[in-house]
Amino acid sequence: MKISGFLTVAALFLGVAQVNAATVSMVVMKVSDSATPTGTLIDPFMDWQNAGGVNEAVIGASSLTNNGIDYKNSWVDTNWSMVQSVRVSMYSQGNEVAWTEFSPGTSKLDFFQASNVTGSSLTGIAAGPHNFFSIGGDSYYGRNWFVERNYGGCNVDVGWMAVLNGTNQICSWSTGNSAVLGNLTRGFLYSTDPNGPTNWNNSNTTGIADVFAVSITYETAAVPLPASVLLLGTGLAVIGGLRRRNRRRD
Repeated sequence: MKISGFLTVAALFLGVAQVNAATVSMVVMKVSDSATPTGTLIDPFMDWQNAGGVNEAVIGASSLTNNGIDYKNSWVDTNWSMVQSVRVSMYSQGNEVAWTEFSPGTSKLDFFQASNVTGSSLTGIAAGPHNFFSIGGDSYYGRNWFVERNYGGCNVDVGWMAVLNGTNQICSWSTGNSAVLGNLTRGFLYSTDPNGPTNWNNSNTTGIADVFAVSITYETAAVPLPASVLLLGTGLAVIGGLRRRNRRRD
């Protein structure tokens, strides 16, 4: 092969070399049931709805273990158009115990609805029926990220998941399954019933988590390699070719 052939290969290398696009997964909000009242507490509804991060500079804040630190990444406030999927999860002792995945919708405010569900560990959560399926949920009673089938009095409330965070918890199923953070009651409940939603009063089919989290995936753009790397690769390719040609002559 002539030097011109190597230069042709080098030119092709220069034209196509790049770092391929990659899918990135990122925790964008975490709420802990052991967060201290004197620390920076997240409001799971209002802080998600509003712009701004929480504890972004705190080491370990995004860890999904129950380390007592709430967290929100402000990335979601301005980059939602990059999001490919959303996973809403509950964790217990660092293990994921309930999850639902969503397509991203049009914004961070409207993805959480039945029509966007793409998969879930909670049987029937997309099919319903529902009297609540929203991030705000029943905010009067501090029931956010709330997916409920029906009310009818505290003893017959039935649903799939609830993030309890407020001072106006009136039912024993919410107060009895929650942590007390100062004057705030906080808890993360999910159905463990394989047939669908649970009566929240039934301890056999009501799971209690210690962390609630929202994670997203997004795809990074393909990035061209730096010129120095390309030139190094090209040089190595040419040298290798010359060595092979010289061996054939020998």
